Amino acid sequence: MENRNTFIISRGFRNYFTSSILLMIIEQVCSILDMVLVGNFVSADAFSALDLCLPVENLVHGVQLLLTGGAGILASRHIGNQEFEKADKVLTISLVSSALFALIASVAALMFLKPLVGLLCSDATLAPYLESYLRAFFYGLIPMAIYASCSSILNVDGKPMIITLWASVACCVDLILDVVLMKFMGMGIEGQAYATIVSYILPVIAFIPYMASGKCRYTFRLAHNKEGRSMFFKNIENGVSYCMPFMVSCLMLFVLNSIVLDRQGTDGLYVWSVGYQLFSVGLLFMDCLGGNVIVTMGSMLAGCRDTIGLKALLNRCLKITGLGIGAFIVLIMIFPGITLKLFGMDPTSTIPGAIRDMRLIALFLLPFCVVCIKSYFSMAVGRIRVAVISFTGMFVSIILAVFIWGSIKPDTMLASIPLAGFLIAIAEALLSAYTRKHKHPDYSPYFLIPSLSTEGTLYISIPYTNEGRDNALNGLAAFVEERNLEPKLGMGLNLCCEELMFNIQENNAQKGDGYFYDLFIIDDEKDIKVTVKDAGQPFNPIRKFEKSAGQAMLEGDDQFDLSLQIVNSMCQELNYNYMYGQNVIFMTFRK
Repeated sequence: MENRNTFIISRGFRNYFTSSILLMIIEQVCSILDMVLVGNFVSADAFSALDLCLPVENLVHGVQLLLTGGAGILASRHIGNQEFEKADKVLTISLVSSALFALIASVAALMFLKPLVGLLCSDATLAPYLESYLRAFFYGLIPMAIYASCSSILNVDGKPMIITLWASVACCVDLILDVVLMKFMGMGIEGQAYATIVSYILPVIAFIPYMASGKCRYTFRLAHNKEGRSMFFKNIENGVSYCMPFMVSCLMLFVLNSIVLDRQGTDGLYVWSVGYQLFSVGLLFMDCLGGNVIVTMGSMLAGCRDTIGLKALLNRCLKITGLGIGAFIVLIMIFPGITLKLFGMDPTSTIPGAIRDMRLIALFLLPFCVVCIKSYFSMAVGRIRVAVISFTGMFVSIILAVFIWGSIKPDTMLASIPLAGFLIAIAEALLSAYTRKHKHPDYSPYFLIPSLSTEGTLYISIPYTNEGRDNALNGLAAFVEERNLEPKLGMGLNLCCEELMFNIQENNAQKGDGYFYDLFIIDDEKDIKVTVKDAGQPFNPIRKFEKSAGQAMLEGDDQFDLSLQIVNSMCQELNYNYMYGQNVIFMTFRK
């Protein structure tokens, strides 16, 4: 383990997080501008009505994450363990079940639309806005579900930047249609919903030819009978914690909307609606950082039993959260009034306590993000129950705090939100300390990353030098001897790794100090599994050869092609994928 360097983890994180944060910014800006346009082109009541619709939207999004998020975790682990067919089947089951849910939910909701609106709002002024928006929203549920599945597939495939590019175009189209449908065609709040539906359809249309072109590693594979049912329930089991922030925030929104409307009226509901937009920035930031980076990359690292990689990933996530969310909190603390005016509040009107409430909700983001990071890491290492309890505890404590505080002093009820958040973060810290002291002393403090077993594993970070390659081969030879592998197997393993190292260094001769590529080897009961990660030039080792290796050697063919022919012929399984800016080569040797 002393030969392990975090260069590849850092490079992978940077590529993955860059695309994820860009996607988060694009989607959040689009969402906020949607709300701003509604507040300015329709009315402030229409803006408040959109907030009343959020419990339904979050519930739908939560169920979609239940069906797709868990599949992303499982597929990432299967890929980390080189079980590619299983990964394809898990993702296919997710795609099919998500589309079926959308069909059933949209039909049921449209049949019972008026009772649903009555459940969400009893105000006669706001109810018509709700009904118009939700009708259009449920028409677009199927493309939304397929878009979520396609995003999950591309994330697992290590190509989140493609989603970001498609989403950028879709968001631009969405905003243009917002203006056209709401302002010029007079469709009101319903026009905003139809514009959003179009923004989901466009990426789905682009995904189909992209997958057919062979650029995506995913293949549509159906699992049948017992295997299919088992994978479906495993998707659900792993997806529970993944969707918890949205599922429980749905309950939180529904309850808090009712409490605020009852005790502070429409002015209070407006302030809370704007405050929720601030909270949604943190929620979406955590969804991108947690769902797209921590869970996907973390699950793959856990599948490779790479503890050092997990800890390096955690450190980068904490730094990025501190910089991003910390800066956002400071801005809201300094300029809370601008936020209120941005969403359509009359500059001449004043709502008592509005400035204070904006600052309180912004302050809540600090403990919320810390608890979320801990929960997402728990998911990555397979502690699903811990993640569920953390998410549930956070939101339930907020509901109870607002209810109790609102009963005593309704004018300042939102002050209970950051108080509840900090109490939960402190409780998490105390529980983690107890767990580490009495049950798992080898776990990391607070985040409880386990010291995964390194028995039968070899992790080496190799500089792009001949000396680095020679040292790695010496470490590999020691590993083969320690594991007492058969001479033929050991020779094949050593030879294939040496040839790949040679080619990687030939392709990246310009790499200097501080650049590394990684070699992971896991000795399972039946197989030796090798993963090579290189952040250099795209390099696919899989080739088709017309000549045998012996004939190529006699004819003096290029050493590059000859060495790759050796690798292709000696590996029982050889797979390649270009993931989050890295070449990832998978080799399997049967015992």
